[in-house]
Amino acid sequence: MNGGIQTASGCSKPKDRPHSEADRNFWLAYARAISQAVGFAPGNPGRALYLAAKAQTAPVPTLTNKRGAEHRNRWIYEVSNNLLRRSGLLYDPESKETYAQALKTFLEAVDFGGTAEQTERADDALNRLNEVLSSYERSRQQALKVFLKQESMGLTGDSDFERWLIGNGVAVQHQRRELDRAAAEYQVIVSPSLEPETQQLLRDWNLVFQAIVGDNHLPGVTMPAARTTAETRLQLLRALRSEVKVEKPKHQEYLPQCALSVSYDKKMREWIENGQTYEMEDMYLRFDEGKIADEKMFGQDPDDRVNDDLGYTPWLAFVRDGDEECLQEDIGKGDVDMMVTFEDSGVFTVENGAWDLGDVRTKYPALRRDTPPSVRDFAAPQQLIVLKRLAMKLTFSERLRRRVDEMMKRFPGPDGFVRIMGVPVTLGGGSSNDTTSYTGVWDPSQGVLEVTPTDDAGFATVVGTIGRKVTSPDDQT
Repeated sequence: MNGGIQTASGCSKPKDRPHSEADRNFWLAYARAISQAVGFAPGNPGRALYLAAKAQTAPVPTLTNKRGAEHRNRWIYEVSNNLLRRSGLLYDPESKETYAQALKTFLEAVDFGGTAEQTERADDALNRLNEVLSSYERSRQQALKVFLKQESMGLTGDSDFERWLIGNGVAVQHQRRELDRAAAEYQVIVSPSLEPETQQLLRDWNLVFQAIVGDNHLPGVTMPAARTTAETRLQLLRALRSEVKVEKPKHQEYLPQCALSVSYDKKMREWIENGQTYEMEDMYLRFDEGKIADEKMFGQDPDDRVNDDLGYTPWLAFVRDGDEECLQEDIGKGDVDMMVTFEDSGVFTVENGAWDLGDVRTKYPALRRDTPPSVRDFAAPQQLIVLKRLAMKLTFSERLRRRVDEMMKRFPGPDGFVRIMGVPVTLGGGSSNDTTSYTGVWDPSQGVLEVTPTDDAGFATVVGTIGRKVTSPDDQT
């Protein structure tokens, strides 16, 4: 989650250069508006509000007879198992880093009381384990691509992915055996140095490790999941209205178990069934409001030594084929008038499986002296912040209109979109795709960009998360 100094080549910033003033001001203004909308108060020192640098379509509620559960499980995992940095305001849902992985890394940094030689051997074994785990994941993903291609050609018959692997996944099976050996080697090295009462450390580590590996169903630890696309999301919405049947996917994996509260299902059904109510709430994001905002008002630890800022990303980016470009012009008071509207909001609890160890700082207070600060810098996703039918209207000053118009013309079509305050928007069109559930209409004569949710999947958007800080900046070894 790099911040947003605008460079000639795009939006990313060099590590030794600060974010732009516009990025900081608009994100802080947005955070302030969101916190007021959902009633978040930073009085609890253990909680903080985080914003999604890339907003996500909210999962549909549970279907009758658990139809489509595998697709929905994946959807829930993608919105709820994000890595939240205790010292940052924004998080990136597209990052490969997750809360579960942060727990694993934390446990591996616990001082297990070994000698210098044992610690060195454990480090070597852990490095090998992580290398083998990466190789295993790559082999499994490559095998899945082959399976999907053969399935599309009708060559897999009734076999699902796991059964297909038995006869076709030699490399995957080899990597899995290597992974088992590497995990056993690491645990053998650590185990003798532990007191009997602290054997819980290895049990906890193994629980999180098995949840991450994700190739077996462990009740209370992992859950079956299948890929979600715009097509499957639309299918689930239609199934909610009993229009279509959702077939059980032949390709699935197992992810760390997570769920959303019963209140989430109830509220999403209400939002979907009621449709568009036109009872809007407004949020006005102004450059000057963010300028005077206090970075400490959302519960973060911005003075911590891990980050030099709150992880600001570009408030406005034009994206195509993975490349981003931002406005090069300086932005000041009156250059952008931004209005964000929504019909309703909600904060919904994330309910994780047994792999979520809770307050690991209290359970394992002693970390090794060489533990980098980043290992401590994470928070547990606790609640999702969801807005119903989020929409936006941006009016650019005459000074900026021509430049914005030029960029709008360079990023059209199905592969190009605009990201505004984390919300990806396709220019033109009226249906969702794998990237976004929002469409935008640009009026160059007035300098106005209007953003609306699609009818097929834009019913609700996850714009942020409330996290519980499971570690503290005062953690010292």
